[in-house]
Amino acid sequence: LALGALSYRGLKCVRMRPFNHTGPGQTEAFAVPAFAMQIARIEAGLAPPLIRVGNLDARRDFLDARDIANAYARAVLNSNKLAPNTIFNLASGLSWRMADILDLLLAQSSVKIVVEQDPLRMRPSDLPCIVGDATRARTLLGWAPEHSFEETLAAVLQDCRARVAQA
Repeated sequence: LALGALSYRGLKCVRMRPFNHTGPGQTEAFAVPAFAMQIARIEAGLAPPLIRVGNLDARRDFLDARDIANAYARAVLNSNKLAPNTIFNLASGLSWRMADILDLLLAQSSVKIVVEQDPLRMRPSDLPCIVGDATRARTLLGWAPEHSFEETLAAVLQDCRARVAQA
């Protein structure tokens, strides 16, 4: 509301609504690096070969954090051409099942790992599927994701392995 009111008074504002995104350096508070860090610790012999997970049936629209940063930069560089109060969804338009994401990460490990659902990691109000439409960002900013999600997952796992090795 405040941004809308300020926009009405002349503040030029561009709003970004990024959907789920991940990348190297992200904390374990998020699902993808939480999966990857558990795998890295198991591979290093620092944890038993067991991953505890929440709801693996949820479907989410994921992007690489570098693609999100690129969209922000494009919005700044094109801000003089944008209408005030323009809102951009930043999304891939694809939904990934959390179980499939975990499977892709596990496939990159040579260690046999058991997956166990942890009730403490379940969210009571988890929406089954969240997918975005980034048509406006594609059209007005010339933006599109450049990194495949598989590439992103490999980068996250490699980063987690490096962090575990340095610890």
